[in-house]
Amino acid sequence: QQNDIQNLSVKNLSVYVDKENNVARFTWDDIGIEGAQYSIFVKNNLSGNSGYELLEGNIGSNEYTMNLTGSSADLEFYVRANKDDKYSGKSNIVNIKFDSNEDNSGGEEENKPEEDTPIE
Repeated sequence: QQNDIQNLSVKNLSVYVDKENNVARFTWDDIGIEGAQYSIFVKNNLSGNSGYELLEGNIGSNEYTMNLTGSSADLEFYVRANKDDKYSGKSNIVNIKFDSNEDNSGGEEENKPEEDTPIE
């Protein structure tokens, strides 16, 4: 008895941002259903449009590389698997956030001003 893809969801979505080559590499666990394909969805938090849209469909493997353009980004992604017009649940959401105008290679950390003055 084959698992129904609609009862499953994509696990362990992660992203590695390669700033030197301006690409983001996504990987996730294979859903374990033969012939399943994957779709990656994106939401751009910098544009006023608040919804997710399809970035790429019919991905045949559990990885995807995306070119990054522009000097800043605040993007959220999730992946779903599909087969025979049935969709799995959504993966976890990953975020790509950078602003090349500030040279922060650290990703999520905010640059907070140093507090020299002890609080009395």
